[in-house]
Amino acid sequence: MVVWMITITLLLPALVMINQERNGFTLDREARFLLNQELESKRSHGDPLSEKIIEKQGRVFQLIRKEDGSLISICVKYQDYRDREKTRCVYWHE
Repeated sequence: MVVWMITITLLLPALVMINQERNGFTLDREARFLLNQELESKRSHGDPLSEKIIEKQGRVFQLIRKEDGSLISICVKYQDYRDREKTRCVYWHE
């Protein structure tokens, strides 16, 4: 019984960390999906890329458009599982 308790005590923190990292990858995938969705909307319908806030599964994603000359970027900001701000961007020329 003692061996099982020691094993569980050693493995539990690792399992919690793996679960948190998996949640982080899920958030990152959702952010990339939202970026792709916005770009496809622009390509197929000619919709202008506008700033907006999207709430999905209890998380808030903020889409931001930036222009620097001919270089345009659209970024998504969100809080990761450790409540750190993350940003993912896509860049292109018009």
